[in-house]
Amino acid sequence: MLDAMGATGIARAFAYGGTIGEPIWEPGHELGAPRHRVLVEFLERFHAEFGDTPRAPVSPEGTPAAP
Repeated sequence: MLDAMGATGIARAFAYGGTIGEPIWEPGHELGAPRHRVLVEFLERFHAEFGDTPRAPVSPEGTPAAP
């Protein structure tokens, strides 16, 4: 019963947001870039510590690193 009430509440929230023209999602590039850099740095340190590979699998620009 609680799951159904929760789904109904979520549906109502989406319906209300659509009625007033509120977007569901807005890209947060200003938040994502610093977080990405932190994760890339963590992966580089992790791989260096365990001798796995000297670089992260993803470049700081967010593109896959060359093999």
